[in-house]
Amino acid sequence: MASRQSLWQGITRWLPVSLTVARPWRLGLACLILLLVAGAEAEAQTVSVWLTTDDQVNKLQSVAPVTFTTGSGGSNPVFVDETQTYQRVEGFGASFTDSAGYLLNEVATPLVRSNAMSNLFTRNGSGIGVSFVRNPMGASDLARTQYSYDDLPSGQTDTNLTSFSIAHDQADIIPLVQLALQLNPQLTIMANPWSPPGWMKTTGSMVGGSLLTNMYPSFAQYFVKYIQAYKAAGIPTHYISLQNEPLYVPGDYPGMSMDAATQLTVLRDYVLPALAASNITAKVLVYDHNWDRPDYPDTVLSDASVLGSSQVAGIAWHGYGGTPGVMTTLANKYSTKGDYLTEHSGGLWISDAVRADFEEITQVMRNWGQAYVKWSLALDENHGPHDGGCSDCNPLVTINSSSGALTYDIEYYTLGHFSKFVLPGAYRVYSGNAAGIVSAAFVNPDTSKVLIVFNDTASSNTFQVQWGSKMFSYTLASYSGTTFTWTGTQNSGYQFPASLQLEASSFNSTLGLQTETTTDTQGGYDVGYAVGGDYAVYRNVNFGAGFTNVNVREASFGGGFLSLHLDSPAGPTISSFALTSTGGWQTWQTLNESVSGASGVHDLYAVYSGSSGLGNLNWFQFGGAQPPAAPAGLTATGGDGQVALSWNASSGAASYNVKRSLISGGAYITITNGLANTSYTDGSVTNGVHYYYVVTAVNAGAESTNSNEAGAVPLSAYQQWQLLYFGCTNCPQAQATADPLGKGTSNTNQFLLGLNPTDPASVFRVISIALQGTNVVITWKTAGVRTNAVQARSGGNYSTNGFADISGPIVINVSGDTTTNYTDFGVTTNYSIRQYRVRLVP
Repeated sequence: MASRQSLWQGITRWLPVSLTVARPWRLGLACLILLLVAGAEAEAQTVSVWLTTDDQVNKLQSVAPVTFTTGSGGSNPVFVDETQTYQRVEGFGASFTDSAGYLLNEVATPLVRSNAMSNLFTRNGSGIGVSFVRNPMGASDLARTQYSYDDLPSGQTDTNLTSFSIAHDQADIIPLVQLALQLNPQLTIMANPWSPPGWMKTTGSMVGGSLLTNMYPSFAQYFVKYIQAYKAAGIPTHYISLQNEPLYVPGDYPGMSMDAATQLTVLRDYVLPALAASNITAKVLVYDHNWDRPDYPDTVLSDASVLGSSQVAGIAWHGYGGTPGVMTTLANKYSTKGDYLTEHSGGLWISDAVRADFEEITQVMRNWGQAYVKWSLALDENHGPHDGGCSDCNPLVTINSSSGALTYDIEYYTLGHFSKFVLPGAYRVYSGNAAGIVSAAFVNPDTSKVLIVFNDTASSNTFQVQWGSKMFSYTLASYSGTTFTWTGTQNSGYQFPASLQLEASSFNSTLGLQTETTTDTQGGYDVGYAVGGDYAVYRNVNFGAGFTNVNVREASFGGGFLSLHLDSPAGPTISSFALTSTGGWQTWQTLNESVSGASGVHDLYAVYSGSSGLGNLNWFQFGGAQPPAAPAGLTATGGDGQVALSWNASSGAASYNVKRSLISGGAYITITNGLANTSYTDGSVTNGVHYYYVVTAVNAGAESTNSNEAGAVPLSAYQQWQLLYFGCTNCPQAQATADPLGKGTSNTNQFLLGLNPTDPASVFRVISIALQGTNVVITWKTAGVRTNAVQARSGGNYSTNGFADISGPIVINVSGDTTTNYTDFGVTTNYSIRQYRVRLVP
């Protein structure tokens, strides 16, 4: 982008050095400068780039920016369309486990703690802006001991919770959460138990067992007491869930079984009333376990009173089983409820953390995720302290248990690609995936844009980001991710060329289908889990003039059909085919079927039929393109050293070629191709030569026939003036040295008198010479401020001699073209023939 200084220097070079400038002129120049700067910024729109590479040489590293340019094209586009909005994002983060609190507050030195907390919770410098934390209510596996907020000796109970105390958290966790809130006032806080006090359970212990039915009221009050105690400490609780991982009962750390029917009863009949009775506004997330059991939250939310409760915000999910795609299925079914990924730890069992994180966080966001929360904020070099449970979980930061030194783990950087740039309150907007590329796009509350892109292949991959009419190209190394940020206003929508590979996971909306990571050669996500009637929608697919066939990448155990429809699930069918067995859900083959009836721009519906267990889809690609219609309405207008062409858009055209000949209907030579617009100016012409043009329309596979022919003659400014005033460019009276041919009182010719005809200020023309009684009125048109004089001569045949002034100087004070007249009195009394012309008085 040009700097303001260089633009100013460019402007001052236009000005005479001795010019004295008045204040109004200075204001005009100031406006000009501002307009030029704004125009430069709009034309050269800068995109900031942050990069993490799989080899971890770059970790959330700011790298050279790129620039949007006006245009489109490329074979691997990622379309961004901020007019299509999805979920509101609340944040990204991790958990203040007992282990994290202890390490950050007691083991880390004050300086290390300050640096760690600043980098975790602000976006200053290298900070990643954690904006969502999940706090265990009591001990989890990542704790030094097993504890609750109301522990009693074996055999005792405290149903009224008179011994309830958060004293344990006041040592480490509460001070850190208070500091986090100071650093990031937009922090969202969730809390939930791994186990309530043992005396509420069938085992009498925090390990194992289930909730005693007679303890349902006390269990509900346990949440009330916690929320009130934390509020007294200045810490709000925005969300709770009733039980961490209710379908898993660990044998060596706190946990509790709670089936869906029990959770429904406890939530509806005890927890929600208890919260309401205490005027607590914290919202509830149901379930809080893996993607592979959507029947659980479905059971809870199918209750009308729970579904209708504004205090039930949605579903909490974990990422240790199943696919994020299931969140879209539940989001479609329960559109008033949100979906939150509240726990997924990295760990030593993951061979490529960069790839795993970019794949998963992106997929969660593409499936209506409103939050993505890792596990512990901090652990030590031995992945602890822990009391049972996970001995190989990874944190965001590591605090050395001996030295207190701080290390930033790779998940700090991968999460930071989202948390640092996607602000609370942002909305996800549409972005497509491409061959080997997955993406997620957002618009922040301040309207800034964020696009995260990951190359999910084993080799470098080039793609093109298309945003309205602007685009840039970028290349990512294998299994590397980047965040792009920019500002501005999207100025148009998008159309996806059907000739390119359309990723099945790029759907704009879907019914029933779910995405999952694929092992196919180009990586990314496939679409599956289909039953009959499920479909995916791909908007704005440009079929041009039509195609004859389509390739579909599918994997299945056989059974069922897929049909492609236009504009609705029951719209015109353009192709259908059987999903034949490949021997596995990730064993891929490419099917080819014929296509008919598709042209122009349509929404494409991929519709399954059959029972269940139908095939997975990875991508579509249409082939055998039909040529578009020939363009119509071509016009050509000659100018000085150029010919301007314009034509009507052709249905099915992706671009246009312009061709030219020196002979009408002759052999045309292509002078430019690949035009996206329906106009072109040919600047490679010679004035005075007649040129003939045609235009053709092009799509992915074919070129149309020629348009109508249009011709034009480019002319110099002098030639254009001659044509305007004399109707020719080479007739005698049009020559610069010619003396006009006079025809007495009927003379309406123009007079050059040796003036420069290419200077508009030196040209005038006699419009009429009219007889009025015995007088003659001479009317002429002049351009610019000047002084004229009327000349006349008498006699028979025309001669260049004998003209003399009959008027005094006639001063013209009007800028631009104006009409003036002069009356020659008594002409018919004194003369039989009278000839006139007008001259410029120097």
